[in-house]
Amino acid sequence: MTTIQKDDTIFPNGKAILIVGIVVIIMVLVGREYATWLKTSNSFRIQKVIVTGNELVSEKDIRQFIGFDSTKTVWEIDLPSSEKKIKENTFTERICVTRHFPDELHVTVEEKTPVALLNFKSKLYCMNSEGLILPSKPGKMYDLPVLSGPFEGGVNIGQEVTGDLIDGGLHLLRMVIDVSPNLYSNISEIVLGRNQGIVIYTNHSIPIWFGEHIIHQKVWNLEAILNQLKKNNEMKTVKYIDLRFRDQVVVGMRA
Repeated sequence: MTTIQKDDTIFPNGKAILIVGIVVIIMVLVGREYATWLKTSNSFRIQKVIVTGNELVSEKDIRQFIGFDSTKTVWEIDLPSSEKKIKENTFTERICVTRHFPDELHVTVEEKTPVALLNFKSKLYCMNSEGLILPSKPGKMYDLPVLSGPFEGGVNIGQEVTGDLIDGGLHLLRMVIDVSPNLYSNISEIVLGRNQGIVIYTNHSIPIWFGEHIIHQKVWNLEAILNQLKKNNEMKTVKYIDLRFRDQVVVGMRA
């Protein structure tokens, strides 16, 4: 008589595959429930929006750009979209919005930086390196070089001012900031539109006749001569410095 036996080796991994499949299904279901809980749980509803680095843009405006709503969770805030909206503000340079669990949003703002004060009709306006007029925080005076000259037209906060004189002054400032930050901090005023061309006044009230041609060599020469005068304790005896002539620095001394 022939005995037929069940051969369990035909599907040796059948039970294992079945178990894995059940585990995967359970994990998917649990994952969906967990995702739903993350989005709807009151634990993640926004309680705080912490804003740092802002002076020109109000915290109220930043909250509006983000789309802040206390009924939303931190997951419902689209971070890239919020950063893009805030950056559309005229006075912002860079923005970073991050979630801090369980219920906070942190907004770090980098605003456009003033590099000079524009003296227009005896009133000072903060401006950045591209000529954008920035609002001044009430009660705060910036220790910045002043751009003066026979400027025409008008000045409005949030708009760029242009013109040959202002463009020349800003071009010089950008060059000085790039080449010699120490020299930049030593500039008190830049007067434009004079017969000598651009005239720079240092914090020691020394007039520097820079001339019309704005080149790096003049900046390097000026920094070198000022350092030498300071080293020799001769700053108080300098009457003027003339950089108008090519490859030449003339220092006028008081008698």
